[in-house]
Amino acid sequence: MAGTNNAKPQSLRHSKTIHRPLITFVMLEDQFKSAPGGNFTMLRSVLDPLLSTAGRNGVAVPNLPSPDIDSEGVVTDTENNRVLVFESGSQNVPSDPATGKEIYARIIPTAKGGANYLIIFYILDDQGNEVNYQMPSGTFDYFIPYRFSFEHLPDDAIIRVKSRRSNDDPQSSGQGGREVMQIITVAAENAPGDLLFSPIPNSDVWAQISGFEIDSVGSSPLQVAGKNLGWDTSTANFDLEQGDRMIVHYETYE
Repeated sequence: MAGTNNAKPQSLRHSKTIHRPLITFVMLEDQFKSAPGGNFTMLRSVLDPLLSTAGRNGVAVPNLPSPDIDSEGVVTDTENNRVLVFESGSQNVPSDPATGKEIYARIIPTAKGGANYLIIFYILDDQGNEVNYQMPSGTFDYFIPYRFSFEHLPDDAIIRVKSRRSNDDPQSSGQGGREVMQIITVAAENAPGDLLFSPIPNSDVWAQISGFEIDSVGSSPLQVAGKNLGWDTSTANFDLEQGDRMIVHYETYE
């Protein structure tokens, strides 16, 4: 038809929102850890029942490592393989009794092709560096990052952690704080802007950016200084563009 513009709208040609699978968590509950240690091997078969119905409308999804954005599976790349850990029953986030620092984990394959998975526990030192942590024995729930294709993405993917966990209060003074979820619209290229509250010093801040999840640990491009968020283009895989939406999660004492 004369005068018709058949070009795709700019929003549909946005490279970060078309070709990338989306990351959320799958929940593995009531897992008994029998001995103290800095890591343990999680048999791949443990995830089979969970992933057999993890996709949208209960469909099965692959039980395979996903080392990059081109594969569906358990996220094992170092930027996005953070595992959230909760104490079964109390639903508290475990912390180091000596320092009050939050304990978390990362997941990697035990061999090429992912024969099994290795769960490694960490805390952050006073400089914000990851330090392997000797986790005591106990029963824990693990939120494991999973990269879904868009067709398999569960309906509750974005709110999954908040809808399953309601205990955001600190266990006692000096151990944790309240959790904040804040939506930020990027006002200028590679300039995320400011948070409403100051994150707990040396704690992790993580964000979902157009379906891509990233945290502030180590050499991450997401940089935190007080309430200010920065974006380090030298370590980022993409630029933040004006109008991008960030869903930011962090803990604060305020």
